[in-house]
Amino acid sequence: MAHRKWVRVVSVFMVCVFTISSVAEASITSGLAVPSNFSENPLSPGVHFSGLDPNVCVAEETWISPKSAGSQKFPQVVLFREAHMNSGSQKNIAKSLEYIASETGIQGKLVIGVEGAPTEEITPVAFQAFPDRDIRKAVSEAFLKEGYLDGAGLYAANHEAKVFGLEERALYEKHLSSYRRFSSHQNELVAQLGTISGALERAKERVYTGQLRKLDQSRRKLDRNMENLPKHIRLLRAVCKTKNMNFDRFEAIQKMEEAMDRGSFDGVLPSEFFQELGALETALFARLARSLDEKKLVVMDRSVSLLSALAALALTRDELDELLALGPEIRNQRLWKEAEDILLRRQIQLHPGLSAQMASLISRLEGAFEYYQLALERDNILARNAKVLARNHERAPVYLVTGGFHTEGITQYLRGEGISYTVLAPKASKP
Repeated sequence: MAHRKWVRVVSVFMVCVFTISSVAEASITSGLAVPSNFSENPLSPGVHFSGLDPNVCVAEETWISPKSAGSQKFPQVVLFREAHMNSGSQKNIAKSLEYIASETGIQGKLVIGVEGAPTEEITPVAFQAFPDRDIRKAVSEAFLKEGYLDGAGLYAANHEAKVFGLEERALYEKHLSSYRRFSSHQNELVAQLGTISGALERAKERVYTGQLRKLDQSRRKLDRNMENLPKHIRLLRAVCKTKNMNFDRFEAIQKMEEAMDRGSFDGVLPSEFFQELGALETALFARLARSLDEKKLVVMDRSVSLLSALAALALTRDELDELLALGPEIRNQRLWKEAEDILLRRQIQLHPGLSAQMASLISRLEGAFEYYQLALERDNILARNAKVLARNHERAPVYLVTGGFHTEGITQYLRGEGISYTVLAPKASKP
């Protein structure tokens, strides 16, 4: 009982400290220099994250710069591809950092860079200074649950780590303002696109035939439950055979299939798998659509699916590229008038009509396009500041925690700069 009372008291104290420190105006330094009294230990040779619990975190990719191959025993940057606001992902980041510190002997001396904060040290010293470890742990976990701390913050609150922001304040605040403007009507747009998607589903049931219908139904089952993935891959293989397509060239899909058979996902890169899966499905849908209505519906259905992900701010990098490539076609009202005609011929009506709804929707979705454009601009800032952080700590890796959308942009930049890296994917909890 007394322990709970102390947790509540400390929570109130921490809220005050956290609030004051969060709203205080801080100067943005030009670099990410480490304090002179902060010592570092090199990463022990031979540690390749193989001991990480796969139920907690998996290593997705490691790239060693040709400039350092053979001489460097560790990646200069370890990038956590986090799921924002997912408590499971955040807790697993903290667990992974604990494992790394324990295995490498660095023990609390990790250097961590995070998005969402300007380029200065943001170590949660108020937590670190509190002497009771149990209460400190309970309070920091409560802060994580409420969204005040992320996985890096949870780790740093309970260990002697150093945390630095990676953002340019003006650009980050511009991005945040863009999000706030769009989110004010986001739910309405998501719901409206859901209604349109439902109408297209009814149309597909009446228009699609044969293997096209089977593939579409399998895809929808997969969207509802990833446990249907093995059946979906088997169907893709069978359809490829009937269409004389070489399934063997999709190596990432085959690796995933083999991994599911053996129950171990070592060596499987989810990003490569989903990229190949999308490319193969797109090619098969195009080949299986025979009638003019089928071909139009395939394009319309994919367009609405991408716009729905855009409205939800849930696009992957590949999906954003695909959507931008489809941009002129999606903005062409003729596409939606043809879709409206297909619906009407199948006695499927929308009020107002589909073409009118889509014209309004696309206009209101411009805010989401702006949001993603700013996200791409932030990639460069995050990557550049990560390079500075890595250069200032060359005797040991630095650990970055950023959203999954930024991973590709950051790793591309690091490759260009000759900076070795490993990408880690913490397991996320179900919503």
